[in-house]
Amino acid sequence: MYTPRFVVVSRTRFPPGLRFVGEVDASNASLMIDMIERADQGIGELHVDVSKLDFCDASSIRALVTAIRGSASSRRIVLHGIPEQLERALKVIGWGDVLGHGLRDNH
Repeated sequence: MYTPRFVVVSRTRFPPGLRFVGEVDASNASLMIDMIERADQGIGELHVDVSKLDFCDASSIRALVTAIRGSASSRRIVLHGIPEQLERALKVIGWGDVLGHGLRDNH
């Protein structure tokens, strides 16, 4: 049986950015890139809250890294609430350097 993954993306005002809630896999990982690219306008920092992601597969991790490394502007992308398993996966697959892209906090 197949259960489709879902993710809800909302804008945050304080701090300005995006919040991802739910599950991200190959079926919807491109949405993560699209939403970050659309929000990557202007100056300052773009805050991305991933604390409410219940599931991330390799394609979603790749999408997140792609979006951060490919930031269209010089705008810094700041990750918030990185789940421990996501942080561990980034380090294991050799993308731990993305954690140093901007400020990062696990709260």
